[in-house]
Amino acid sequence: MWRRIGWNGLSLVSLLMAVTVVVTLAALIYVLLMPTLQARSEMVYQVLVLLMLVTLVCIVLTVAYQALFFAYSENRQRHRNRQLDRWAAVWNEVVFNHAPIPHTRDPLAADGLLSLKGTLHGRVGQLYDQSGLLAADVRILQGRGAVLQKIQVLERWTLLCEQKTHSHLQAISHSTHPELSFLGFAALARSMGMNRTTEPLVARTFTEVFVGERFSSGRLEQLLVLLGEQGTLLLRQLLQDPSARLQLLALHALVYIDTTACEAECLELLYSKDPDVRASSLKVLSLRGVLPGTGSDTVMGMVTDPVWFVRAQAMRASAPLQDQRVLQVLYDGLADASWWVRHNSAQALMLRGPEGLHTLQDARLHHRDPYARDMAHQHLLVL
Repeated sequence: MWRRIGWNGLSLVSLLMAVTVVVTLAALIYVLLMPTLQARSEMVYQVLVLLMLVTLVCIVLTVAYQALFFAYSENRQRHRNRQLDRWAAVWNEVVFNHAPIPHTRDPLAADGLLSLKGTLHGRVGQLYDQSGLLAADVRILQGRGAVLQKIQVLERWTLLCEQKTHSHLQAISHSTHPELSFLGFAALARSMGMNRTTEPLVARTFTEVFVGERFSSGRLEQLLVLLGEQGTLLLRQLLQDPSARLQLLALHALVYIDTTACEAECLELLYSKDPDVRASSLKVLSLRGVLPGTGSDTVMGMVTDPVWFVRAQAMRASAPLQDQRVLQVLYDGLADASWWVRHNSAQALMLRGPEGLHTLQDARLHHRDPYARDMAHQHLLVL
């Protein structure tokens, strides 16, 4: 709050200074262009001097305001750091020396406790509740206070990951305020993922969010990543949905989720009519190491896909395949019309060891296509 007020004040002072400077310059130009004012030059000079003095005062005030504001900001930050250190010491005493649990509503006490989450493990949620911090946060969310305070509560709860907050997070996630709604879902997703909430409950909770197109694709992918493996059932439902948009959401999230539970659905999507879906599913399967065992023929068919980024992904995915056709496919890919396909073909050849390097050297010297020779040459230079 105080930072926003400070920046708004600085903006107003700067605007006043800018307006004064512009008025002074405009008056000076007007005097220079109006010969009739020469007879009243004394009055004109007095006005110009006054305007310049006002400009100087505005500049001095702006500089002074900036200095005071930043000094105040640094003092507030130092005070905050001291308070966090003090609260960290208090919580350490509670945990390790059996000191009485303080009863407080201080947000800094909550921040200090959450900063110890990595060392206190399961005790943080219990202490957060017993100290009254959880009840204070609930009152803030249910009250009519400032949105910023509610956002700060949701940010703390995202770190807290306490099951007792789930009902309140579900309530705030239906808020009409878009930021509060998303932060509520984000905190709930992370808490459900960390607390190993059952997959059916996770799917029931979040299916409506994805079907309703309430948030942007990036935010929806973030929710899936926060859910992690606990969102596996939800991911399967999205992959099986006829909507290419939902399929892509799940595929993009699977790049960051370490699970092999959705391989069958991804293999089916290799035959999708949507080129983005084909390329994304190929990327996921390649990262999981599935293709060498079950998808060799499919990948070999995708290297001639009419869409260039599907071909590019297929070239990259073919690097680990144990197929006699791979070297020839990658050799031919060096002459593709797309730069990315040629680039990925050369990289895949480098990943195949001595036989791939030999193929690259042969392409640099004997390939019929000049772009292929140049791509092979560029990649061999890094060796």
